[in-house]
Amino acid sequence: MKKTLLLLFVLSAFMNLCHAQNPFVGAGKKVMDSLNAELQNAKQDTTRLRLLEELVNASPNEDGLKYGEPILELADKLLAQPLNAEERKKILKKKVTGFRAIAVYYLQDGTLDSAKAIGYAQKGKKVAEETGDKKAVAQALGTIADVYLAQHNISKATGYDMEGLRMLDEALQDSKGKDTVAAQMKLELLYWLSNDYNFINFDSVISYKQQRVL
Repeated sequence: MKKTLLLLFVLSAFMNLCHAQNPFVGAGKKVMDSLNAELQNAKQDTTRLRLLEELVNASPNEDGLKYGEPILELADKLLAQPLNAEERKKILKKKVTGFRAIAVYYLQDGTLDSAKAIGYAQKGKKVAEETGDKKAVAQALGTIADVYLAQHNISKATGYDMEGLRMLDEALQDSKGKDTVAAQMKLELLYWLSNDYNFINFDSVISYKQQRVL
């Protein structure tokens, strides 16, 4: 009973940060209309890029191509301009979002194309590595794992997820345990590995959750 209650808490408390399900879906037509209206009126490319990212995060996975492609185009346009290191890193992260959105789009039943999905997911991983953001790399690895999971290749899927888990552990070590987003991502990934793959004992999930609470 205790494990069941904890599992329900985990599912409700933490969004799908590593894997392909869009954690922000459900924003509603009103929010989407508002974002699209802002996008139509936006003059600056950086503002347009931010709004496109918000739109892809608020829309269902089926809209990944619709918003993902403009993100990549606009990001490349901005990256061709003189930028400082921090500005470049921010735009690269948005480019990772674009690659992820398109990869997930090609995982949907009506548009399933595993070759394209893995191609875009791999490109997202490469850009994420360029940012130096280990959480972004872990998320990109999760997208690749989802492609192999859709192909029922559990061995490769778990391999990429374990690599993602290692990246999250490094992010937590770098922050001396203070990176709460990395901690949430790790908890979700532990759940995936224990529940979907039976690769990690569920007691490990309980133990990690108790450590974070304490």
